[in-house]
Amino acid sequence: MAFLVFPRRTKLTSSQAITHLKELTDHIDLAIIYISFSYHPIEFKSCKGAETTLPDDSEVIRVVKEFCFQNVFERKTQGGVDRDDYKQSWRDHAKKVKGVEVKEEGLTKFTTLAIQDEVQRKFGILDIARERKVEGSSQLSFDLWNTTEGTALEICLGPIKNEFEKDVLKGILDRETTKLVIFFREYGYGTAGNTYGKRFFEQPAQREIMDRASIYKLKVVPISLIL
Repeated sequence: MAFLVFPRRTKLTSSQAITHLKELTDHIDLAIIYISFSYHPIEFKSCKGAETTLPDDSEVIRVVKEFCFQNVFERKTQGGVDRDDYKQSWRDHAKKVKGVEVKEEGLTKFTTLAIQDEVQRKFGILDIARERKVEGSSQLSFDLWNTTEGTALEICLGPIKNEFEKDVLKGILDRETTKLVIFFREYGYGTAGNTYGKRFFEQPAQREIMDRASIYKLKVVPISLIL
């Protein structure tokens, strides 16, 4: 067993910490490493000689979309309008886990946690962080963050119009983030049946915001959750 310990005031980015971890495991057969200054102890196990594949963004996106398509959402079309609704089987699963029927807001949180769990199960907690704090802020965080790519991934399960500008601002504020992937669903909203999804990102105002984000070296990539 080995411990990688840094002084409490050490200024070290997450990517630098991971580099130290991987260098250490090159010299030992089995490592169980704890970072002492993290919010929660991070356990990292590695066998010398084992082949490690670092996740690129396309792989992470594929895992999220497959999970949502197979388990969470189904595409419904009514009056020529597409909407992504929760599958009844997913609602039943949430009720079984929680012990009570889960309403929309609770279902959003439940689903986000499930997606985070699935991605970290596939790629590990070192390469994919969850609820990573935005630089200089104790209030803002990213749903997922690919440490090998410097990519933030935000999971928007409600109306995208409520989250879009805030998510872009977080990506701009964080100097380590070079790409922002925003997962969205075709969402029916309000008594008028307004929808927010693909068409939202086609509007001139949203295209202008994404173009301006590139000035700050941030690439914004909207991704539909199931198609």
